[in-house]
Amino acid sequence: MTDQSQHSERVIKVLDEISEQRKQLMHVGHEALAAAGGTFYQFDLFAIGAVKRAVSVSAAFEQLVRMWNMVVARALLRMQIDTVARFGALRLVDSFEDFAGAVLGGTPINKIKDRDGKRMTDAHLVNELSKIAPWVERVYRYTCGYVHMSENFIFAPVHDMNDETRIMRFYISAEDRKFPDLSWLEACDCFRDTTEILSGQLRAWAEIKRQIRTELDNKAGD
Repeated sequence: MTDQSQHSERVIKVLDEISEQRKQLMHVGHEALAAAGGTFYQFDLFAIGAVKRAVSVSAAFEQLVRMWNMVVARALLRMQIDTVARFGALRLVDSFEDFAGAVLGGTPINKIKDRDGKRMTDAHLVNELSKIAPWVERVYRYTCGYVHMSENFIFAPVHDMNDETRIMRFYISAEDRKFPDLSWLEACDCFRDTTEILSGQLRAWAEIKRQIRTELDNKAGD
């Protein structure tokens, strides 16, 4: 077990980027709300909720990584992907207002169908998201094991195992220092990239609002 007090410079660099990214995400969210002269739709409430959740999860993820807590950090990575996948429903439905209204009314997203008549289950939403970021589906499936009780939790405290003597040693601690630097770097990279996708989705939502406003202005001018 290593006795180093902090992560490598590579990991710290990405964590600093994630910290800065939170400020940018709130800025992009504000721009989306202000788009089209501040015209407010039900989907804006959905967007506000997504930004709040993403910012909160981001702050917790950064803190957990700095505290060497890989087990829960990976669970939060899965939550961040979940937020982005669900926000991505914007691209899959004919009416974003009907979608947002249903969600605000308490209908689970996995009970709502997309424009092709497919239920927007987690699996379907993640599959659609993977068309933008191919790595997402693999990472999502793997990190699900850190949300639900699975083999990931069972093997997490294994410190070492001797195949010949069949002796297994466990180490239970709030810190997970057995993971190599590459594992920490991968988790941080995936988290940063996932959050960047959300920023892109918010910009796309702002553009949709502007297009609707332009179309309405053009009709009013006819």
